[in-house]
Amino acid sequence: MLVGEQPGDAEDEQGRPFVGPAGVLLRSVFEEVGLPERELYVTNAVKHFKWRPKGTRRIHDTPSWSEIRACDVWLRIELAAVQPDLLVLLGATAAQAILGRRARVTRLRGSVLEVPEVEMPVVVTLHPSAVLRAGERRNERRAELVDDLTLVRERLGARLDARPPCDAEAFSAPASRVSASAESTVAAEREPIMPPRGVKKGTKRARQYEHIKDSLLDEGRSEDTAEEIAARTVNKERARHGEAQTSSRLSREDISSGRRGGLRSHRKAPRGRTRDQLYEEAKAKNVRGRSKMTKAQLARAVGRG
Repeated sequence: MLVGEQPGDAEDEQGRPFVGPAGVLLRSVFEEVGLPERELYVTNAVKHFKWRPKGTRRIHDTPSWSEIRACDVWLRIELAAVQPDLLVLLGATAAQAILGRRARVTRLRGSVLEVPEVEMPVVVTLHPSAVLRAGERRNERRAELVDDLTLVRERLGARLDARPPCDAEAFSAPASRVSASAESTVAAEREPIMPPRGVKKGTKRARQYEHIKDSLLDEGRSEDTAEEIAARTVNKERARHGEAQTSSRLSREDISSGRRGGLRSHRKAPRGRTRDQLYEEAKAKNVRGRSKMTKAQLARAVGRG
């Protein structure tokens, strides 16, 4: 099982991991070292695409620690379902998701680790996108990635050759597929979940709604609370991607990429006048000491208190 960082632009559109340039590089390394794709499961530590706008393009932005921890429940479900012989962590985000916030790729790569955080051996290596961004050192970084995956191939050894082939689509299987198969082992059977209004059954957004609701129920949230949070999250994503002209309690004007490409929470319009407006009124009435007044004091001074 290989764990990457987060979906990129192409992965976010197609709903599958490693289908962009980093995936092309990773597949070429698989062929070079002799790792059969049919025996691999690849996923990401963070399940959403964090980005910042640059013109009409969506540019990758590094996930925060809180975002890594928020997606931990899905990663643990995948580990429980796949039960891999070896866990490969591609890049710093994946290493931190499993080994803790202080994990560093340069310090951990190059060997097979036995760690208390998980029951299987772990190999930490570079993320393919780090190789692509290495510039003049790209060949050097690629050689390091090849060395680490060669170590993986040697560690697994005859087990790969002796094991019967698994599903050929395992390499690009979405997280939703694992979550669905793991539900019977991590949670009691539940009735079929109806997606929010405007979302068709069986779509990517319907699966996203199911996973969010299930994870909240597993955390002990009530049914109503889990449904409300899941529906709100899905509606925000639909509005952000332009999938619906309107969504529940959220319009396109409420969406803001912000400094780091996040979503601005739904806010009500401010009530009354702002301090700047009150200050201008006080200035027009020549109120003394207005620069040191609070908003409430300014309102009383101009007769609006």
